[in-house]
Amino acid sequence: MKMRYVGISVLVVLFMSRITNAQEATHFPTAKEQINELKGGTLLIKLNTQSQRIEHRIKTGQKERAQELIDQVEKEHAAIIASFKNFYLFSDYYFFLSDESDAVLLKKDYKSLFKVKNQNIKPQKLVDQPYVLILGVPPGYSTVDKYKFILYSSDADGIKSVVKPMPKVFKTQSKKLFSNSYDFKRSVQKMQDRLFEFYQKMNLIE
Repeated sequence: MKMRYVGISVLVVLFMSRITNAQEATHFPTAKEQINELKGGTLLIKLNTQSQRIEHRIKTGQKERAQELIDQVEKEHAAIIASFKNFYLFSDYYFFLSDESDAVLLKKDYKSLFKVKNQNIKPQKLVDQPYVLILGVPPGYSTVDKYKFILYSSDADGIKSVVKPMPKVFKTQSKKLFSNSYDFKRSVQKMQDRLFEFYQKMNLIE
């Protein structure tokens, strides 16, 4: 009887896998369009500022803890910026601070974008076919998970998830044993590999 239930479970898993694969196949045209748009367009990378937490610590007299968080944020920004500068070649890209999210994502005001900290692009600069990369917790993941890079498409209504099988979630955690830190260098390299691989795969499909 136990083997019977195991057999049924295997059949259910196989059936669901076939359904998922079929659903993803129907999204191939959209996924191909999106990967080609990103390849010829621009990736906008949001850098989290933790402004509210910093301000709260300052207002409540926790100046040392506020400075610790400021230093942590600056270190994170520097690591992400350096990783993209040294390893990301798939598309053009710019950074923006999370405090500017409404301006950049909803109002399409791009004057606060930058590649080098404190050196914004010219206000008249147009961003072609923007996609957005956010460091956060993907939908459906536990809130205790390490933040991951999540890829979104962008239109006049804001951002929305890219369609499967387009790569959209990229791990950031260090592979070092017992480490709870980020490894943005490795993350960006892996993201680059996955995007190029998917781009080549999609453009072999008519």
